[in-house]
Amino acid sequence: MVKFYSPKQARPKLTQQVKSFHIDAMDVYGQGVCRTHQPVAFVEGALPGETCEAVVTSAHKNHVQASVKKIQQPVAARTQPFCPVYQQCGGCQLQHVETSAALDGRRQAIESYWRKHLKLSHIPWQAAIVGDKPAYRRKTRLAVDARDPDKFKLGFRQQSSNKVIAIDDCPILVASLSVLIKPLAELFSTQVSRTNIGHVTLLAGEQIQLVQVKLTRQASNELTKGLMAFAKNHQVNVAIEYADGKVIPLVTHQPLKCQLEDMSYITPEANDFVQINDSVNRKMINQAINWLCLSDTDTVADLFCGLGNFTLPLARRVTRVLAIEGVAEMVQRGQSNALEQGISNIQWQHGDLGQTSTVESILVEPLDAVVLDPSREGAMEVCKAISQSTIPKILYVSCNPTTFARDAVILLEQGYRMEKVSLIEMFPYTKHLELMALFSLPTSE
Repeated sequence: MVKFYSPKQARPKLTQQVKSFHIDAMDVYGQGVCRTHQPVAFVEGALPGETCEAVVTSAHKNHVQASVKKIQQPVAARTQPFCPVYQQCGGCQLQHVETSAALDGRRQAIESYWRKHLKLSHIPWQAAIVGDKPAYRRKTRLAVDARDPDKFKLGFRQQSSNKVIAIDDCPILVASLSVLIKPLAELFSTQVSRTNIGHVTLLAGEQIQLVQVKLTRQASNELTKGLMAFAKNHQVNVAIEYADGKVIPLVTHQPLKCQLEDMSYITPEANDFVQINDSVNRKMINQAINWLCLSDTDTVADLFCGLGNFTLPLARRVTRVLAIEGVAEMVQRGQSNALEQGISNIQWQHGDLGQTSTVESILVEPLDAVVLDPSREGAMEVCKAISQSTIPKILYVSCNPTTFARDAVILLEQGYRMEKVSLIEMFPYTKHLELMALFSLPTSE
């Protein structure tokens, strides 16, 4: 059962109630579902097959929300969280469940919804894409709390709170980033200007890491010297970002590169979107290429292309790629990076893909395939335009099963067929879930 959210409205505070629930299934966010309760209950922290006591945290017309207080009958899929601050930190929500069980439960939730609302009798599931874990994350943003002069905090926000949970390391970060947290906190705690630190972004490349410090005021000489010494001692690149968005590199040992496959790479900066799971991203790119079955005479459009995560590998296999992105700076840097690698068959273009006119202008020329990798808002306008075309193949990568389902309806109603689909475990231990689907337009006999 998939849970859909509506805009939040003010509701009267509830007297906390503790109720007993037997969990029948899992929703797409990894929450337990109790269908025998009226209305249906979504219980955070509960697993299918379990009976639990849970605190009702909110009540709505069609469902109630609850949070586990005590498990009366745990199931085999329940695991012991490996992070010491799991109960406080808002970063991971599903360390209490074995990862394959979490994937399977959410796949069942998606399938149930698709059968009913997409009117699909058969879901062409392929094996899920999974990768290295637990230390998988190559990018993160650390929060800062410098209000107490005797207790500087560097870490993550507490769940549903602005409170910062101080950490020395993080088990889901790649080791090269995790080891930087404690010495960074020690450096900042000695700075008189530590209250000017907004947040810290960490990004790991193939051979070098980047530490970018967001400041609300001009960096003091003391902080600048401290960061430069940190860069030397830990052999990392360091940059400062100001409130107006201007970024000043302090130390650059070498360019930061993120490999896409053996032949291609991107060169992201701290504020760029980058797939945070390296091993899963490589498998995702490989699967996309295999599913599309492109030839060296094909022309492909890569929409919402970013820095070229799919664009560059595709360009090495086809005649031409039309790459469209809504952020002009990313288009410019994507083009520069491609040319640096000797890739010249990409037509980079800045455009708003939420505008029908932009999409229609792209679809004027013949295309053999379109790749979609939108943000959580999905690609509704693109799918509306594509559904009126005769493009043979559409590869849709989604980070939001809800907007994906909305867009899939558009394609299916216009004759496209869902040929393959798989889940993507880009964010293990979290409620976030990605998927890849291949749609094809049946050829006339």
